Amino acid sequence: GTLHGGCAAYLIDPCSVSSLVSSGFVTGRDGSGVSQSMNLIWHRPVLKGTHLRIISKTIFTEGRL
Repeated sequence: GTLHGGCAAYLIDPCSVSSLVSSGFVTGRDGSGVSQSMNLIWHRPVLKGTHLRIISKTIFTEGRL
């Protein structure tokens, strides 16, 4: 079996928000929130038992942070 793309996105979402929470902590602002948009690039299917490395970059923030 392979990992469904929706399940992979579910794993990625908390990682994308964690950079905003860290930024909010450093700047003294409320960094809680949710992802508004995710652009995911898949290189190949993830096979069962594969160890994943998730890399997340925040490119833009707007609104309350």
